[in-house]
Amino acid sequence: MRFTVETSGRATRCRVSRSSGDASLDATTCRLIEERFRFRPATDPAGRAIASDYGWRQTWWLERH
Repeated sequence: MRFTVETSGRATRCRVSRSSGDASLDATTCRLIEERFRFRPATDPAGRAIASDYGWRQTWWLERH
């Protein structure tokens, strides 16, 4: 997954860089990233917060009962 960390620290503009093979799972992963992830934003040389792009690798597994 790729997304932008805004100056507020929130993740936005999530997109799939490599699919899990399940579009629903990919969409859920992006939704959770945008809803829940919070970061300390990157800063410029003057120490001001700036937006920047990041990547995230998520592994999911399903347990069989």
